[in-house]
Amino acid sequence: MLVSRNFLVNKIILLIIASFVLTAVWFLDVQDWDTFMLTAHSPEVLRKIVCLLLTLCAALCAGQTIRGTVRNGTEGKPQSGDPVLLMMGANEIGRAVTDEKGDFRIDPQLPSGTSADTLRVSVSHDGVTYQQPVRLGVSANVNVYDAAARVEGLSEDLGIFQFETRAADSVTVTELHAIHNDSWPPRTRVGPQNFELRLPHGAHNLFVTIMEPDGHGASLTYPGTSNQPAPYRLGVPLEPGVTKYVLTYALPYAGELPFRRSAQYSAKKTIIVLPQSMHFAAPSTLHFQPVPDTTGAQVREIDSLANHAVLAFQISGTGVLAQAFRLIGAPQEPAQPEKIETSRSSTPQASVASNQPTQKPLEPGTHSEPHSDPHSETTSQSLRNWAVFVLVLLTLGTLVAWKYLRAKSHHRSA
Repeated sequence: MLVSRNFLVNKIILLIIASFVLTAVWFLDVQDWDTFMLTAHSPEVLRKIVCLLLTLCAALCAGQTIRGTVRNGTEGKPQSGDPVLLMMGANEIGRAVTDEKGDFRIDPQLPSGTSADTLRVSVSHDGVTYQQPVRLGVSANVNVYDAAARVEGLSEDLGIFQFETRAADSVTVTELHAIHNDSWPPRTRVGPQNFELRLPHGAHNLFVTIMEPDGHGASLTYPGTSNQPAPYRLGVPLEPGVTKYVLTYALPYAGELPFRRSAQYSAKKTIIVLPQSMHFAAPSTLHFQPVPDTTGAQVREIDSLANHAVLAFQISGTGVLAQAFRLIGAPQEPAQPEKIETSRSSTPQASVASNQPTQKPLEPGTHSEPHSDPHSETTSQSLRNWAVFVLVLLTLGTLVAWKYLRAKSHHRSA
């Protein structure tokens, strides 16, 4: 079986450290140097050394195995019979099925030249896939949940609507919706209507980023114009926790825009953000409160929107935000349609009455976290391994030297 170069180097380092440990244990068990030289070649000592080496080799081999336990968070017990895939990037390098205790074991076959630090397990349960990063030799615990089409306890923790005019004849709208699944017992809601988006007339160049509670996500691009009354339906499973939908689109603009949206879930807090040079007006039935902002933006806030309540206001004027929330990776021009496989479930990730979306994969945390460099992570891990090796070597060397000088002193006095 081929293994990565870094993984092999780590094992060699462990073998060297183990050799020094065996030497130290072997030497510290004797009283003086002469006794050490006599007992070193005895059959009893050799048998002990062989047993220790075999135990060490077994431990090293176990370090190449991915082990873990899958637990059903809905029923509160181990989950048996779920398929588990071990992934490195987009490549499957091993698979297993959980046993009656929910445990699984995978012996990965790592291609030569790849890093063992970018592995993740993918567990499928009730048509939903749950992913978690793993490491060789470290036990993984994965929580899965039963899925249902109707789940109580869904609400919107936060909704943000941001407006600015980057072009003279259009206004750019960026929205963030944080949907909280607080069901009990916890369940994952599945279905095409998990998030319905009714865009205003004339909306185009819609770009959606979805971030799920486990940190994984996807992006969808709709380059066409949305003039149909039917909503965009984003059917990403709503797992227990917070699922974030971030979307941006453009609307035709002639100096003023009436905006109207019906809340799909009850919203705890809704925020409107626009430049100071633009004007905001809301009906008397909605009580927006001004919020101070250090970036110079005009911020309005409203609390406790009920389910299906109508959010309505009007903006006018022009302006650009000094610090606008924008999605990294959003296309500057309409992209050509391409077909990809979604990474979360067999349920379609998005559907619309007559528009077919373009879907592009999004790395976890792309819109909010810097992209990690696998080479840098591997280098840091190697440096840590060498630092541990040097520390253990110095410690053992000090102990051996101290024991040797002490034994030599006793030998002279005798």
